[in-house]
Amino acid sequence: MVGKAPVTAVQFYDASDSCPFAAKAWLTLLEKGIQFERHTIDLKNKPKYFSDLYASINPDPAARAKVPLLIDGDKHIVESNLVAEYLDHTFPHLGPKLFPTEPFKLFKVRWFVEMFSDKFSSSLFKLLEANSASAAEGAKQALDKGLEVLNDFTQQHGSSQNGMFFMGQYSFAEVATTPFVQRGSVALLALRGYSVEKSIQQQNLHRLGAWLQAVLDRPSNKETKPDDDLVKSQYAEHLGHFKGHISQ
Repeated sequence: MVGKAPVTAVQFYDASDSCPFAAKAWLTLLEKGIQFERHTIDLKNKPKYFSDLYASINPDPAARAKVPLLIDGDKHIVESNLVAEYLDHTFPHLGPKLFPTEPFKLFKVRWFVEMFSDKFSSSLFKLLEANSASAAEGAKQALDKGLEVLNDFTQQHGSSQNGMFFMGQYSFAEVATTPFVQRGSVALLALRGYSVEKSIQQQNLHRLGAWLQAVLDRPSNKETKPDDDLVKSQYAEHLGHFKGHISQ
């Protein structure tokens, strides 16, 4: 159980072995200051009650029961981004406003999330899944370039005032990306010898470096951060035939 949990608390179903998608819901709950009860599910050995609960929400018989799953009274919500948006709209009086109400600012936040997925998350797995030294080197160069693009994007479209987060204040831009950059940084260093922070420093990506430090220092990130050894073991499952480290 996490936080205060009266009878009316939101019920939050998370993975017992650290899920970056479910972490988006957890971050949102903490940032908004919403009272909730956290239940952890072993996704490799799902209890029948959880599978039945998910099946009662999603009518697709082929859909796998997954987290996050949220229960708010008689409402059942799934899919990480939708859970975060539901919570932000349902509890507007609590915590920071994570989804901007101004359409253009909301567009920027959503675009940043898409850009991050394309330039960081995709390159992260390509580097982990490399089957040869040359493939790993190519993926490393792509990740370096992706970080450069994210730095330029944040400089051009992000806020230069009121803090180092993308929009200045903490928003869904950070909720949607923090779990992946935090876990990805740990996995890349341990499994490929690639330091995200070192690449940022070598390329003088000051805006992105300030953003990364701000998200890693955020109290909600520290509370939801999984153990490094757990992250290493999870991401090791994605390693390709090439088992070595790259030079940086």
